[in-house]
Amino acid sequence: MTRFNLDHLTQLLQLERTEELREFQRDQQDLSLHQRAQRGSVWFPIVVDDMRTGPGGQLVLEISRTKNFEQPHSFDANQPVSLFSKSDQEPVSSVQGVVMKVTDRDMRIMLDSDEPEDWFDQGQLGVELLCNDVTHREMLVAVQAVAAAEHGRLHVLREVLYGNRPASFDVLKHAPFLDTLNESQNRALLKVLEAQDVALIHGPPGTGKTTTLIEAIKLTCLNEKQVLVCAPSHVAVDLLTVKLAQAGLKVLRMGHPARVSPDAWAQTLTEKLAQHRNFSLIAQMRMQADKTRQEARRFRRNFGPEERAQRKEMLTKAKKLLREAREFEQRLTQDVLDDAQVIAATLVGVNHRLIAGRHYGTVFIDEAAQALEAACWIPMTKADRVVMAGDHCQLPPTVRSDEAARGGLSQTLFAKVSACQPNAGVMLQTQYRMHPHIMQFSSDYFYKGQLHADQSVLKRVFASTAVEFIDTSGTGFEETLQAETQSYFNTGEVDLVAQHLKQLLDQGYLSSSTPFSVGVIAPYSAQVAALRERLAGGSISEQVLLEVHTVDGFQGQERDVIYISAVRSNLRGEIGFLSDVRRMNVALTRARQKLVLVGDAATLAGHPFYEKLLAYLESIGAYRSAWEL
Repeated sequence: MTRFNLDHLTQLLQLERTEELREFQRDQQDLSLHQRAQRGSVWFPIVVDDMRTGPGGQLVLEISRTKNFEQPHSFDANQPVSLFSKSDQEPVSSVQGVVMKVTDRDMRIMLDSDEPEDWFDQGQLGVELLCNDVTHREMLVAVQAVAAAEHGRLHVLREVLYGNRPASFDVLKHAPFLDTLNESQNRALLKVLEAQDVALIHGPPGTGKTTTLIEAIKLTCLNEKQVLVCAPSHVAVDLLTVKLAQAGLKVLRMGHPARVSPDAWAQTLTEKLAQHRNFSLIAQMRMQADKTRQEARRFRRNFGPEERAQRKEMLTKAKKLLREAREFEQRLTQDVLDDAQVIAATLVGVNHRLIAGRHYGTVFIDEAAQALEAACWIPMTKADRVVMAGDHCQLPPTVRSDEAARGGLSQTLFAKVSACQPNAGVMLQTQYRMHPHIMQFSSDYFYKGQLHADQSVLKRVFASTAVEFIDTSGTGFEETLQAETQSYFNTGEVDLVAQHLKQLLDQGYLSSSTPFSVGVIAPYSAQVAALRERLAGGSISEQVLLEVHTVDGFQGQERDVIYISAVRSNLRGEIGFLSDVRRMNVALTRARQKLVLVGDAATLAGHPFYEKLLAYLESIGAYRSAWEL
């Protein structure tokens, strides 16, 4: 059965990979350079404004485009790119890198190289987005390794996680009980410490999943020299990195320097090497190499044999200095790696060349319910046991191929283990975020009514009601499809959100010595853009901390007040993205004090989930007609 499951998983991964490549080829490779530039996936031509040795010895380039400054573009931080040269005399040359920072006109790129190419000074330069296929390759390799395992810990993990054998647990003579954790958090902590194969921490919104996970990692580090901590996104890894460092652990954040947030930078290999007592020698070598290289660049195209020989000698000297610096840095790197108690990386980042061969007693995977099953196997091939934390009732992993999604690719390993090894998991039950009226529907629908609000939450009183549903039925506020993006927007709901928020401000509900935070969530990018334009500037943005985003943008976050614009309003009862009720669960559980849902009840009520939600809202007196505003 396992063999079949893994063969099926491989087929689904291939479907997903094919779909991503198809989208990329459609959007980029099948278009001319001019067409790609018009679409914003290429800047051409560009100039190099500055070049220096950056963190880790890699080249950092400051570039700018020389025309089409007003042309929108698709570049963003952390994206893989290719810097290329287009010349009539020479073939096209390129080198890859990662975007560190980008504006409308300028971009900072960290190259996957520590030496400049000769063609940097020749021909015309450009930069284009790349399709990153590394994740798919690593997932396929991991799944093949799992399928081939006939003995050892990987074999045992595979059999346990797929329900072919029961999970094993020790019984601790002295079970820890931390006063800083509540009862269900302590039960989860004990489960982690007793697990021989797998433990799950199921953390519904606001229940302190990260706090519990940090304590579990701390206690595990008392018995294991080094543990591996992972998450599917760089943001989640950086959050764990910062919190683990604050807890007093020696954390090493692996990953491309351009993808690490400023908060986690102190824990990167680059920064730890920079703080090493012997690193000054490496810095001196690199400075001398930079200086020599810059002197060599003074010689441009038109120079004689003597100048050419001098340039070659200077570049050879610079390369020798960089090689010696790398060799010395490798010795220091090994010291830093061995000293770390926690290695932190993304699921794919655990195969970083410096740590790819390491094995761990325990791997911790946070946000496991947002990760593809195959991605979770990448770090698990390097460990004896796994602890997964997450909530499969919130955002699922992103799957581009509809066929792969229907085949089961969107079903996570976290959910599978929850079903086949129920004794391996503990659900956290006390939530510290939401007013009870905000919490209760999600608790009943997704968590079997097992969530309860902490006493600190019970004391929160916001205006007359913590929840409002503003029904737009009969107002004529119908959805509109944006032709260019095929995304929906609803201008009537935009106006309602702005009007309601202004009323809260005028009535003084948001006045406080500490600025109130307000989040506005919409399921469609076109509605997000419309809301941002409507709410930008003026008195609203001056009085509150305001953010407008899709559901994905608010995952793991919370705000004092949350507005949700449902957008969809039609006679057909079509609700599109809203049918993914896990996404709506995320939206409904972001608010601390007040939740305002704006939507067309007649359109929503045709779906069983929204029928129950509307009944709940009416039962607590949260229903209002848009005509009342």
